[in-house]
Amino acid sequence: MFQVIRAITFTGVIGIGLVNPVIAQVCYPLIAKTAPSSRYAFENNNPDELIIIDKQTQLQWYRCPIGMSGKNCEHGMARHMLWEEALSYTKMINIKGYAGYHDWRVPTIKELSSLIEYACYKPAINISSFPNTSQDIFWSSSAEQNSGSHAWGLNFSNGFTEFTPRYHYGRVRLVR
Repeated sequence: MFQVIRAITFTGVIGIGLVNPVIAQVCYPLIAKTAPSSRYAFENNNPDELIIIDKQTQLQWYRCPIGMSGKNCEHGMARHMLWEEALSYTKMINIKGYAGYHDWRVPTIKELSSLIEYACYKPAINISSFPNTSQDIFWSSSAEQNSGSHAWGLNFSNGFTEFTPRYHYGRVRLVR
């Protein structure tokens, strides 16, 4: 299941770098798509745009996770951030303007959950509209109400929401 990439030596201790093999998205053909491509439109109807409009919710999403860019999110790597870092980062990029806008934010768990493609997993999202989405936890802005140390995240590997400690790292997809 795993491939050995390389052995790394640190002061006499050998560590092995492991990586998951590339796994193609799996979809169930008998389950109706909950987030079909027809639900999404590119800003200005231009497929080179980095903003996707959800016609159902009217939310505008930055197509790539923070840290990635390019038409198909092929450049860079999705950044891992603590929950507080994710919230602070959006304030910082809004000062500069991101993709021409100054009102980006981390989505609520309800908004983030609206992206789930229930007919697919690995990842559980429409990969035509949101390419190269990692199979990881993505942060929401929703804090867990009964805990000062947890927030809600969405695992795009399987589409499950998770009550996640804020000191864990997650990825971020911006919304406006």
